[in-house]
Amino acid sequence: MGALSNIRVLDLTRVLAGPYCTMMLADMGAEVIKIEIPGKGDDTRNFGPYKNKSSMYYANVNRNKKGVSLNMKAPEGKQLFLEMVKTADMVVENYRPGVMDKLGLGYDVLKEVNPRIIYGAVSGFGCYGPYSERPGYDIIAQAMGGLMSITGPRGGKPCRSGSAMGDVLGGMNLTIGLLAALNARSITGMGQRVDVALVDSVVSSLETGIQRYLVNHEIPERMGNEYAATYPYDSFKAKDKEFIIGCGNQGLFEKLLDLMGRKDLLEDSRFATLLERNKPENRIALGEIINDWTKNYNADELVDKILGVGVPASTFTTSRPTNIWSKPARCLWICLTPSSVPCRSTATLSNLWGRRWRSHVMRRLFPAPTTQKFTGAFSACPASGFGSFPKKASFKTSDQFFRSVLTFRRRLTNAF
Repeated sequence: MGALSNIRVLDLTRVLAGPYCTMMLADMGAEVIKIEIPGKGDDTRNFGPYKNKSSMYYANVNRNKKGVSLNMKAPEGKQLFLEMVKTADMVVENYRPGVMDKLGLGYDVLKEVNPRIIYGAVSGFGCYGPYSERPGYDIIAQAMGGLMSITGPRGGKPCRSGSAMGDVLGGMNLTIGLLAALNARSITGMGQRVDVALVDSVVSSLETGIQRYLVNHEIPERMGNEYAATYPYDSFKAKDKEFIIGCGNQGLFEKLLDLMGRKDLLEDSRFATLLERNKPENRIALGEIINDWTKNYNADELVDKILGVGVPASTFTTSRPTNIWSKPARCLWICLTPSSVPCRSTATLSNLWGRRWRSHVMRRLFPAPTTQKFTGAFSACPASGFGSFPKKASFKTSDQFFRSVLTFRRRLTNAF
């Protein structure tokens, strides 16, 4: 049981932005039916890393979903899809704009079948505008959205962020839009279309970068680990390695100076106020003073000292499980779940969107759809381990399909 347990989602998405959105809906209890291309499936089924020859990339963002293969170019497949739309609450896709319309399954068609349907789409540039028909992946969104221009070392080349933030932001924004549309439907009784662009999502995340240009006509530059809005908010050199200090306001800065034994710096006009500290030359001078203090201690010792006076600080954590997942309970709010690969693997998955909810909001997690060879216009493949359809099940009518879904649902309920 979860907050969205009364919601059915038809998931036509693949790769990351769309599946990330539907993953969040599924984590909150929605019944998500992932629809894949027969004989091919989601591209990420071939993305590493692998466990037991199955993609953990795919398994992570497609957990909690039921799976089907449906040829929507075939008349029978289209008819089956429209039958599914009649009882669905949402349809989510991330095709290039216009693809669903060419298939005869665009929003204008679907809303005639089900006026309450909420149609969500995420693409590189959105469904209208001069670039709407361009293909777009995460790296394109980060480049054109300006994120790469402010990411990287001073004087270095633009860098893509380490994770696919364009896709993640697009997926999160689509989730927010769908939930807003769901609430609007409770008021109006009607569904609507929600359109999200990866590039728009990246631009909206630039916060101070945009304002620095609009207000000061300053083109934001790469600053390494510094933050343009405040200082010291950067990485510093300890005796053994670098670590982070985050003084987000004047009070925290004064606490840091007190710990350093350098309250005298408050009498220095270069550092007394944030307005002065933020000037490039004063940032450099203050950074050198802090580094002269930090170089005498090991990073872990410094972090303990700084945290002890209430100032945010941290060492760098890699994504190795021994570094992240060994943290104290609830330290990172990461949900580790059983793997969705076959053969009951001991591998784990992470709840990447980092939310901690009460039990009635989140559902108990179960594996992603397994890989099968599909036949016919329609085949179904629920998550492994909770009962399954025949390995090569084909359904010539929607009635046969829904009877099988009900049977599977009973098995699933009994499993919990």
